[in-house]
Amino acid sequence: MEKRPTSITVISVVLLLFTLLGAVGIAMAGSNATMAAEVAKMNISVPMYQAYGALGIIINLVCIYGFFKGLPWSRVLYLVWGIIGMVIGSTSRR
Repeated sequence: MEKRPTSITVISVVLLLFTLLGAVGIAMAGSNATMAAEVAKMNISVPMYQAYGALGIIINLVCIYGFFKGLPWSRVLYLVWGIIGMVIGSTSRR
């Protein structure tokens, strides 16, 4: 069995930490008036923002699992989800 590169492990751990921080941010988005105002500027409702964020968290966790297991589809999924996020992010601004 081929050993996984250390860089992949480090990237996976960092991605896991950012995903967990994102989960906290998504959970707190509805209770913070400033955050709600910023989400409203993106022409999206707070519940929709939270649903999109929750979907992103699930996809990131699936990708992290695949990274740790060395599954090649996880890199493709992460790339595709990143492209989708950039497209949505660039079209939802005023």
